[in-house]
Amino acid sequence: MKKFFKFLSIGGIIVMIFSLSLINIPNAQAGSITFIQSSLSNYEVSAAVNGTFVFDPATEVNDGDGIQINFETDYDITGVLNADVAVTQTGGNPTKGTAVKSGQNLQIPITTGGTVPDNAITVTLSNSHLVNPTIPGDYIITVTTWDLGDDGLFGGAGADADTLEDTGVAAVFINAVGGNQVVIYGTVDPVLSLTLSSHTCDLGVLSASAFKSCGYDVTVGTNAIGGYTGAIQSDGGLRYGAYSIMREADGDDNDQIDGGVITNSEYGIGIVTQDTGSVYPALGVNWANCAAINNDALSFDVPIGSLDNAAAQTFASSATAVDGGVTTGNTSICHVARIIGTQAPGAYTQLVTITVVGNF
Repeated sequence: MKKFFKFLSIGGIIVMIFSLSLINIPNAQAGSITFIQSSLSNYEVSAAVNGTFVFDPATEVNDGDGIQINFETDYDITGVLNADVAVTQTGGNPTKGTAVKSGQNLQIPITTGGTVPDNAITVTLSNSHLVNPTIPGDYIITVTTWDLGDDGLFGGAGADADTLEDTGVAAVFINAVGGNQVVIYGTVDPVLSLTLSSHTCDLGVLSASAFKSCGYDVTVGTNAIGGYTGAIQSDGGLRYGAYSIMREADGDDNDQIDGGVITNSEYGIGIVTQDTGSVYPALGVNWANCAAINNDALSFDVPIGSLDNAAAQTFASSATAVDGGVTTGNTSICHVARIIGTQAPGAYTQLVTITVVGNF
């Protein structure tokens, strides 16, 4: 069956508006489960509990797929019944088959996928048939999703063989409490935000004698412990009908922008990135003032606008969580362009898409 993959990511779109004349322009391999949250009705050792397990699959959970929850050996799942298990999904619930146990695995076939099959899924265990470990400590609960083959059931070989799709883990701390003790617990949801200071970027009237530039800020906030990666991709060069302004793709023309340092003798398009608040050494101005780069040599970090645009290019990243503030989560992007004197007149446009992926 056809599968679609996703990351916990958000994107924004910038419409680039440029003019060369007086025309006015009025913009399948196993994946990683994005997050998993486990909540038990009681965290005491040996307690009979209910449980809720929420996860966001990277791959759609469709007809004939399955969900498996693995409990570490010290959990007792022998009393869990099919009637104890419910599966719900944001946007429209799937239909589950008969839940079965295989060792420490609770296996739940999905006979009919939910309305939005890649939305967050909640598995609920009721009737207190799950029993906590007898010894205090951290215990791992692992959730995996599977393509169950032609028979739609766990197990089997050949056409009925199961294929792992996504996996994710959650740690649960079981406490030795009782009597006059109280367990305090809570969860933290994953957070990923992207804010663009503008959705248009106007270079004005392009010139063969000087660079023209425009810019905007990209602000990212996330509590992902692995930080984030921000990427930018264009839909092609600056275009007006059959005419375009490109950056150099093969690097063999010293007069065309192709990466490295842009000099005043070069032409084409590109972008420059710098953290807001930093000072660009050659200019001595705050990078947010993108217009100040006109007529100066630039540090050219990320060229875009090649004909095929096959891959997005990273413009910013962090190995740790960022607060979305000016110092840790804000990057300024400056788009620059310079033409040759024979460039056809017209109103040239380009669309760039900015995507941020949280490394949860």
